[in-house]
Amino acid sequence: SLVAVLLCLAALDDAILLHVHVGRWNLLWYAGVLGAVYSVARGMVPERPPHAPGRHAGMDAALAAVAAHTHHLPDRWRGRGSTDAAKGE
Repeated sequence: SLVAVLLCLAALDDAILLHVHVGRWNLLWYAGVLGAVYSVARGMVPERPPHAPGRHAGMDAALAAVAAHTHHLPDRWRGRGSTDAAKGE
């Protein structure tokens, strides 16, 4: 990405960011603008907690539907339909 290239140039020689101009502005200005755009865009992405209620409800419901047909639902599977151990068995 362009930000990575600007950071690599800054690591080599920080004067590059001040003395190289693209259009009317130097590369330091572009690094600042791209950093601000990245921060705003990242802030707009909604966060979902890893253990949100209902996140694995679909997997537990599917496991309950299978158990209704097979009449087999061990206690270690209850509420753990999304784990690899329950899937593996």
